[in-house]
Amino acid sequence: MLAHRTRMRIAFVIGLLVCLLVSSSTTNARHEPAGQPTPDTSGWPTYSNAFAGLSFKYPPSLRLRERDPREFQRPPGVTDPLGLDFPPQLVIELIGDTPINRGTIVLQFQSSRDPITKKMAEKKIKNAIKMMPEDYLRELPSSLKTDHLDGHRDLLYVGCDRGGQCHWIIYMLQPHQCLIRPGLTGADADEAAPPPHNGRFPLLSILRTVHLEPPSK
Repeated sequence: MLAHRTRMRIAFVIGLLVCLLVSSSTTNARHEPAGQPTPDTSGWPTYSNAFAGLSFKYPPSLRLRERDPREFQRPPGVTDPLGLDFPPQLVIELIGDTPINRGTIVLQFQSSRDPITKKMAEKKIKNAIKMMPEDYLRELPSSLKTDHLDGHRDLLYVGCDRGGQCHWIIYMLQPHQCLIRPGLTGADADEAAPPPHNGRFPLLSILRTVHLEPPSK
């Protein structure tokens, strides 16, 4: 029992260090692993949805799957302490295969159609960062920092579980909200470890092609 608790504490400390290291980097730079070639995205297919105002490029080896947005709405009375939740009106996933897990979710996009002004976005960022220590740092190591994607300020959340496994979520806020997160878990969890990077799946290169615009009327 003592040895188990010691291992859990070590994993917790490692997770905390990962969060601190990630807080000093950004999505737009310095996330390329040493020696990892940057893929040429010019020939990639483009996903574009005017209804949701969302587009991005993805490798031909991946496939698209649209989900029912109602599956991802929070139950009545349940809210996000950071104030970043929203009822998605589009949920689209990039699906890929690994040697162990076929049909795994590589990236998931949850997009809203409700417009967000720069002033509203800055208020959300300020409030989320203010609430972060009280609601998220109490039990498990995590971090929340501002980042830049598609020419706007967004938020990059990194959280780690008690086993030391960490994940990230990007909250895009302008001109409407869009949540992006990897779905790689288990044997493929290292692919989705922070910070966002290119590995078996070029997650970082995909993120750099994401574009939000006002949804169609």
